[in-house]
Amino acid sequence: MTRLDLLAQVKEVMAEYKSNATYTSPIDVEKNNLDMFLYTTEHFRYSLLDNQNRVIDTITHEGTIDKCSVYPREIAKNAILQDAKGVMLMHNHPACDTTPSPADINTTENIINALKLFDIEVTDHIIFSGNTTTSIRSTHSRIF
Repeated sequence: MTRLDLLAQVKEVMAEYKSNATYTSPIDVEKNNLDMFLYTTEHFRYSLLDNQNRVIDTITHEGTIDKCSVYPREIAKNAILQDAKGVMLMHNHPACDTTPSPADINTTENIINALKLFDIEVTDHIIFSGNTTTSIRSTHSRIF
């Protein structure tokens, strides 16, 4: 089985879960975004959440082997247009290290500050790599 075949199967299984997904913990995010472990390029994804932390929509951006462009303005625009109360951020590190980089922390903080203006909470930012995840809320709670 190729990596692409595996990715297709994971996406099919995930589709069943995502229709009723609620994000109350990093484990919920991990379960519903298993494909993030399989990408060989960096991907940034965010899920828009209602006031019960149910997923309204999920948007994914594909980057290069070590970075992915993220624009807080676009995240805010999508959140406002879909009446989101919260946003769950996530991305992968293809190099198999979930340690948040200074750029990860800076990006997270910029998104948090942009969304605060609209009373939209960033619930967490999860980094996927290898077979594990790291919660930036857990490692850098001061920015939340």
